[in-house]
Amino acid sequence: MWKAFSTPQNGNDTLDALAAGKAEYAVAPALTWLPRLYGGLPASLILGIQPGTFRLLVRRGANITRLDQLVGRTVAMPDKNAADKFFFAIMMRRKGINAMGGITWTDMPADQMVDSARARSIDAVVAHDPVAWQLLNGHADLFSELVGSNTGHYADRTSLILGAAKTALDADPDAATALTLALRDAARWANQHRDEAATLVADDSADFSTDAMRAMLRHQPAITPVTGHALRDQMAQYCDELQLIGLLPDTEAASAIARRSTRNVLNG
Repeated sequence: MWKAFSTPQNGNDTLDALAAGKAEYAVAPALTWLPRLYGGLPASLILGIQPGTFRLLVRRGANITRLDQLVGRTVAMPDKNAADKFFFAIMMRRKGINAMGGITWTDMPADQMVDSARARSIDAVVAHDPVAWQLLNGHADLFSELVGSNTGHYADRTSLILGAAKTALDADPDAATALTLALRDAARWANQHRDEAATLVADDSADFSTDAMRAMLRHQPAITPVTGHALRDQMAQYCDELQLIGLLPDTEAASAIARRSTRNVLNG
């Protein structure tokens, strides 16, 4: 029997469950997975499901029109979800901005962000869809999007990754293959049938209407699942970026870390 545990808004809790043996498979952002794997989490990445969408929203009236103007400001991120922070810290590091040390980052539940922005206690928010989409479109008078991951080369990379505990991979490799194939095919179907996928997801969401879900999916990158060499290559890019912000050591090649962190369950 497969045990699955997924908390889309909190990748770290998902991986904690995997580490504790409460789950055999988990889905979390690549930027959450890779430091944990390097730190000894006994698991392997087997499928990149979709790119997802990170958004950096700035408070209207904060006079922030460039990334460097975030230095010295307070930026909120969803509770314990470091992937949002890491993504934009990497983007800013490539532009010579020390976001990790130069910005005041604060963990904040999504339902507190609107009030905090209206009170001017935060200047910006980093989040991912659906949270970011709801903030942006539900409070257009309060937030505007400065940058996001839905354009350029960022949109071509996977982000949300399926990983498996090594005990599960060793005990039942056929189950890992079957799950990978099922999720790969589901992701391809969702990309080709976005309106239908939106209806299915909205039916299970109290916060989203079908029209709102369709609008969000139409503004997200193509859903292109990746496995094997393609997954390993993309994870190497992430490892290189995590090295830029000091979350992985630069004493080992990014390609070697990625090779150790992934497994191709579709080709032995």
